[in-house]
Amino acid sequence: MAFYNFSRSSERFARPNDFFKKELDSYLVELENKIAVVQEEGNDDILRRVNSAKVQKEFEWYTGGVFDAVSALALIKGEGETEAKDYNSLELELDSKILAVDAELKDLNFQPVWANLYLDHARYYLNGARFYYSNAQESRAVEMLKSGVSLALLAESNLKAATQAIEHFSSIPETELVAGPGKAPFGVSVQVTPENNFLYYAIIILAIGLAGSLILLFIAVSKRSKG
Repeated sequence: MAFYNFSRSSERFARPNDFFKKELDSYLVELENKIAVVQEEGNDDILRRVNSAKVQKEFEWYTGGVFDAVSALALIKGEGETEAKDYNSLELELDSKILAVDAELKDLNFQPVWANLYLDHARYYLNGARFYYSNAQESRAVEMLKSGVSLALLAESNLKAATQAIEHFSSIPETELVAGPGKAPFGVSVQVTPENNFLYYAIIILAIGLAGSLILLFIAVSKRSKG
């Protein structure tokens, strides 16, 4: 809904271009080279994100597709980086990643919601792992650290994608922007039609999809930590 409200208040929109299409294509190629292992292991959350990125490409929602694709790559990376590591090495890795992403966020003049949300949950899992470790539940602590690393990588990847999007759209000259629905240059009003309202509905669907993916991720992470 935040995306929807933001678009409703915007007076200018950028015309579609190939920038994010090329980015998405590149990420999908990278995913295809890694997806065989994911399919064998049956990681549903990663596969959902890959499939979502492909669907969004079909609808030409390239920006949203990029976020799903980088999230899938982050989860794959998380599984590889945490495999066969003990508590001490995982705790150090997670703590370092949280500090690094947090430092990047503090340097920005905007705050990407998803990156902050993932990072907050990474902190939660780090604190939870320390609690379980101090209570002689090392195996559970290790699983929480593994989940925390994945969340920190999600924060990192979404931060990168958000920064890239902001930089791209900010670089577009004002003269190349188009008027939003119900607005036109020089104060000339235009009629809002179903055609130019389509963007709103697309944004709502994208926001719901992202929220659903996040909920499913946290359910999967919780089950993994309890296992």
